[in-house]
Amino acid sequence: MLMAFDAHPGEFPGIQITRLYFNFKGRQFMRSERHELYGMTDFLAAIGGLLGLFIGISLVSLIEVFYFSTLRLWVNLKRYGRHYWSGSEELLANNT
Repeated sequence: MLMAFDAHPGEFPGIQITRLYFNFKGRQFMRSERHELYGMTDFLAAIGGLLGLFIGISLVSLIEVFYFSTLRLWVNLKRYGRHYWSGSEELLANNT
């Protein structure tokens, strides 16, 4: 403040003034921003991946269970007929 107004300490009787000097290494500053390491989406994805790894179930496994229990059964019934899947004595005797 004193340097900015070219004042001397004796010009302000009864007032205490502090002079601060700031020194920087250079005239330019590198701007940096800090971001979170893990966001909520990353956290949930990591938890889901670990649960899938340790429990041994995934979305693909659920789709496969659905496929083999419904669609595959329906297609085989349409293709070969109900009598093929019945396990009747006649069919078993003909296959041997």
